Amino acid sequence: MGYFVLSWMDYFVLPLIVPVTVFDELPCAVLDWLLYVVLDRLLCTVRNVLLCTVLDGLLCAALDVLAFIGYLSLSLMSYFVLFLMVYFKLPLIGFFVLSLVGYFVMYFVLDC
Repeated sequence: MGYFVLSWMDYFVLPLIVPVTVFDELPCAVLDWLLYVVLDRLLCTVRNVLLCTVLDGLLCAALDVLAFIGYLSLSLMSYFVLFLMVYFKLPLIGFFVLSLVGYFVMYFVLDC
């Protein structure tokens, strides 16, 4: 009995199921593939252009502004600290340490 049912399915049911399933799923699969390829590449390209060009440029510009402000403030602060050290007759080693720390921050931390 089981053999008869399987044979009947092989000859009559499967030839009806397989083409309907394939032809029903094929346009969806092709459409999904096209959407994946086109949209994924397009979105990836737009994202890369935005991230690597626009946002990177804005980030570098912001970091350059911060570095310039930091350089001005460090320069002014260095002169102010130098003035205080000379006025109070403090050792100048602190001025050099402050300058080294300031330039390290400016070149290695704020540099783009």
